Amino acid sequence: QLFECEYNNTVESANLIECNKEYTGNCCSDYELGTRDKDYYKLNIQKVGIGQLRLRVPRDLQEELVKAELVYITEDGKESVMDTLYSSTNPVSYGKEMILQAGTYYIKVSGMETAGEALIKTIAGIDYNIELIYKETQIVESIEIVSKSKEYYIGETDTLSAKVLPENAENKAVTWST
Repeated sequence: QLFECEYNNTVESANLIECNKEYTGNCCSDYELGTRDKDYYKLNIQKVGIGQLRLRVPRDLQEELVKAELVYITEDGKESVMDTLYSSTNPVSYGKEMILQAGTYYIKVSGMETAGEALIKTIAGIDYNIELIYKETQIVESIEIVSKSKEYYIGETDTLSAKVLPENAENKAVTWST
């Protein structure tokens, strides 16, 4: 089992983690003192692929206590949130599947501001598990429409086909509509 290592409360001190491995962390904010724990995890993705954030919390939680965000840092140094998950009475939450380009991403986990009393009652904080499910893939770069003719006249018909490139693209499905 893999665990967070404190101090990881900023992007600069983020724990370096790997995709497809689950990490256990703890949100131990003290709302009476006004402190809110944030845990950052850093992921380096080498090749374009499909990613999905997953958050798991104890089954006995009865409200939204933990928030997890998949973020990247823009050129001007600001956090840009790509997906957000909230804990709920369902112990496992999945984010949306999305294409991730090669680059550096962060997972930010924090206690919810609205969870004050519930989190204060749990002196040790709330344990959570976080994972970025990721699969390298070859995405479609272009689609060529193939036909017999380049000019058409009223009343003529033709059969069109689509050529998906590159040839090794994972999802070559094409939907036609008029």
